[in-house]
Amino acid sequence: MAMIMVPFHPAAQSGAMPGARFFGNAFAALLKGADQAVQAIFHAAPVVREPQTAGELIEWAQAYEKSQPSYAADLRAAARAVQMRDDAASAGAR
Repeated sequence: MAMIMVPFHPAAQSGAMPGARFFGNAFAALLKGADQAVQAIFHAAPVVREPQTAGELIEWAQAYEKSQPSYAADLRAAARAVQMRDDAASAGAR
């Protein structure tokens, strides 16, 4: 295997290229600022959770009725199933 020597520019070794350092630092600052902006967006976004009760399922169904009626129908069916389950559980507890 042959060894290849790559000469470096003497100005780069002596630090006589301040423009490169300036642009490198500016680019690093830009990336840091972009990362902070993305983090701020994700931390500010509301946390959407899935519905836990039959009432919440009905609310979601009403919200989706105009744009996705078949999904709204599925949500209403799920709400009925939850209500039936809760009614059966409360009747069994008596």
